[in-house]
Amino acid sequence: MKPPGPVSGSEEDDEFWRAPDAEESGEDDEDDPLWREFMQAVMHDDGAAAKEHLEAGFPIYYVKDDTPPGLLIKEHPDGRRELVLFDRDGDGDVVVKTL
Repeated sequence: MKPPGPVSGSEEDDEFWRAPDAEESGEDDEDDPLWREFMQAVMHDDGAAAKEHLEAGFPIYYVKDDTPPGLLIKEHPDGRRELVLFDRDGDGDVVVKTL
């Protein structure tokens, strides 16, 4: 799987690699109570759960303001970080770049 971005090829290729909009991706809207609860938790996150997850030996995923659209930062317990594309239909994520 290749990362999002400029794609040379047919219009079908370009359509396949474009980011889905909210309706297509199944994202909840801001009026959904579950979505509001999730956003409230995100805004008040102190990082404890992420630290706990890393200490347990599992990677964490996050984005920063400068993370390219459609990509995530994957941080491993050993401190390695990668820019990844999450493959919802496949086996997890695809490394785009080592940070």
